[in-house]
Amino acid sequence: GIWYMGSNSSAGGYNHVHRDSAGQGQRLIRLGSDATYYLETSIGLTALANGTNDYIVRVGFGDSITAADHVDGAYFIYDRSVSPNWIIATANNSTRTTTTTSTAVVGDADYATTDTAWQRLAIEVNSDATLVTYYINGTSVGTIATNIPAALDREVSIDWQMTRVAGTTAYMLIDYILMRATFATAR
Repeated sequence: GIWYMGSNSSAGGYNHVHRDSAGQGQRLIRLGSDATYYLETSIGLTALANGTNDYIVRVGFGDSITAADHVDGAYFIYDRSVSPNWIIATANNSTRTTTTTSTAVVGDADYATTDTAWQRLAIEVNSDATLVTYYINGTSVGTIATNIPAALDREVSIDWQMTRVAGTTAYMLIDYILMRATFATAR
């Protein structure tokens, strides 16, 4: 089935909608723990953000379900006030590295998973957490080698966020989630 997350319009105030498959903010994954972590998901946005209906999306490994941004993580960002393209990011104890990709965020998805508005996002963190590689629709869109959280108390979980900035009746549809850990040393 398809999950949907919305940033429903209300008469003002701040609306934060979040889905965390690893358990509502529990930080269960320590990057750099002798495992290569790979996360892949297919998402569709029902409409692109604009000045009237505005929101920010974060998808990937992260540690916060309530903060404005992750303290620790490796993730994708869609923030139309910065760029119409996907942004790749890492955060280690609130110190961030971000790079804007050349791949545009696509809107106008519906519940048909064959819709061309769906985008497959993937993140791979190498086993010693010295490199994060980001993929969109199977093509590498960049790497980051700085500010990757790997120390004790810098754990993350799998995270999807859609945070309302203004108005909005847009939704983020999630078709599937795949995560695997491949250990460098046999267990």
